[in-house]
Amino acid sequence: MSEQKKVNRFVQPSVSRLELADGDWIEVKRELSIGEARAAMARTVKSMRADGRIEPDLEQVGRSEIAAYIVDWSFDDPNGRRVPFSAGAMDNLTGEAYDEIEARVREHIRSVEADRKNSRSGSSSS
Repeated sequence: MSEQKKVNRFVQPSVSRLELADGDWIEVKRELSIGEARAAMARTVKSMRADGRIEPDLEQVGRSEIAAYIVDWSFDDPNGRRVPFSAGAMDNLTGEAYDEIEARVREHIRSVEADRKNSRSGSSSS
């Protein structure tokens, strides 16, 4: 009888640094726990109607997941002081800066999902 490797079913805390334009960076969680993912999803719901339909909070759609992944960033204010990451600080970014961050985080998520799929299938081919 061969011994099977036990699968760890818990998210292991890990942070990756993603490079941005102009020498900036963001640090993101490798993956969200189910609790973090559900909390991010819950923030996108404005209300639930009596008939069960959900009214989305359009200000939170997409934003809450991105904010859940980010741990830190390299951004300074106009006076050169470091701005700690927060969802509120993220709201003050330019559209261009936010779009770059969102694209890098989405790319990171796709990469982690592909790695997980490949490790489960035991191959690296599609």
